Amino acid sequence: IELLIKHMRETVFAQHGVALQQEVKVIGEYEHR
Repeated sequence: IELLIKHMRETVFAQHGVALQQEVKVIGEYEHR
């Protein structure tokens, strides 16, 4: 059960990490214009 919780945490963290990178990328492109 602990392994499953760890896996879920890593998956959620990975998803948030990707979303965060996309937001930073969009903000960077907006500032360049």
